[in-house]
Amino acid sequence: MSMSINSSLANSSVISPQRADSAATRIANRRDGYAQMAEAMQSGDLDAAKSAFATVVRNAPPGATMQPGGPMAQLGKALASGDLSAAQSTWSTIVQNHQTQPAMPISNPTTQVASSTGGTAGATLNVTA
Repeated sequence: MSMSINSSLANSSVISPQRADSAATRIANRRDGYAQMAEAMQSGDLDAAKSAFATVVRNAPPGATMQPGGPMAQLGKALASGDLSAAQSTWSTIVQNHQTQPAMPISNPTTQVASSTGGTAGATLNVTA
């Protein structure tokens, strides 16, 4: 019996190793920014919160936009105006929303990585039994 499983999806994208490293770096930096934001909000350090917010925004995924009036936009406005109390309140809402919402499903679980030989890694699996 022979079975062929093609894991290439119509919407899958090919990502070079360098681009994957860059994405991993942005994710790590964004995670660090959120951790710094949590510390700044707890300690009441407005300048550190502004810096952490800038780190998070600077390391957002390519093409990401902030919803006008959304929690992150409200946080940015509160920080820009120097209103630490409003920033802390909005941060609390963001944390609560994050804890109560399930993780987003992966709409395209197949990501192909270009191999050093020029092909694509993981595109097709052939099983013979």
